[in-house]
Amino acid sequence: MKQLVLFLCLFALLISCKKDATNNYLEVSIDNQSSFEMTNIKLYSNIGVINHNFTDSLLIEEIKSGDSFDTSWNLKDLVSVDGGFVISFIMDTIQNQKDFGYFSNGIIIGKSYNIQIKDDIIKITKAGN
Repeated sequence: MKQLVLFLCLFALLISCKKDATNNYLEVSIDNQSSFEMTNIKLYSNIGVINHNFTDSLLIEEIKSGDSFDTSWNLKDLVSVDGGFVISFIMDTIQNQKDFGYFSNGIIIGKSYNIQIKDDIIKITKAGN
């Protein structure tokens, strides 16, 4: 009887640790409040602490000054490690990059982010959740 209870507990533990395939989306809203057009915009998952190993990228061609871009980024292939996310873009011929968010064992911790781009600052806030 003890073995059956132990088996059921281990089985329940394994099931609860399984990655939920329906919960692999990161909601991202990018608001260009700057005086410049943003180009070559890339969102990456970053699984490298020192050498930045970028995976699962999402590319956006441009966001004009005063415009916004909303997306539901599908991260179904996010590897089961710890990491975060990165936004990279060119604005006024200058390459900009900022880290945000976190995932643990391939599970996204914050599901929604607002990214405000201004002439001199990139402000990223966690939305909802």
